[in-house]
Amino acid sequence: MCSSVDAYLNAVYYCFLHQYAEKLDLSDADEIRSYICPQATHTFDEILDLLTFSGHKLVLFIDNFNSPLLNSTPENCNDIHGRIWDCIICPLRSALEAGLVVGGVVLGTPIAEEPIWSLFEHIARDVSDEERVRGAFGFTLPEVQELAAEALGEAEGIKFVDELKHSPAYRSGNYVEYSMEDVLGRLRSCTMSAGTIKRATAKESAKDISLDGVL
Repeated sequence: MCSSVDAYLNAVYYCFLHQYAEKLDLSDADEIRSYICPQATHTFDEILDLLTFSGHKLVLFIDNFNSPLLNSTPENCNDIHGRIWDCIICPLRSALEAGLVVGGVVLGTPIAEEPIWSLFEHIARDVSDEERVRGAFGFTLPEVQELAAEALGEAEGIKFVDELKHSPAYRSGNYVEYSMEDVLGRLRSCTMSAGTIKRATAKESAKDISLDGVL
């Protein structure tokens, strides 16, 4: 049965094959598509066959590996977990045993102070709760405070940080982090607004000076 999980994984597999087409001796898009099967597990098997033939190994680098589970509902959690296990974990373990996967690094999103249970145990290194990833994937609160104070001034910076605390955040290495894109986007918006206010104030001051000269 083909599912949204299959469709998503096949899209990822297609991008992988396209990126490494030369190394895997794939000539064009049509040949790449010929390796995409309705079921993602079969597509992955095809990729493993290509790796075997080409003599290359697979190294894993996966971000937010537990995001599907975090966004699941009580009704579909077991089904999603099962699909991940069937479509990703089991094939990877088989590939590891066959020597086609040589490890890698995965990062998940911890949701409690305890270390999360990793689906990729014995397959790749899970660094979700390691100290070394602190601040590597987002801004920590002290970093946000420093950026906001520099961009907006101390008073507005404090206000900015207080508002940001109510926005979604995530943890890595047991530290709360905020999306770099979100923080910079908010700061950019605030600095543009501040610049508009300053320009308007300057114009009003110029008008007052001009009127004083006339009067």
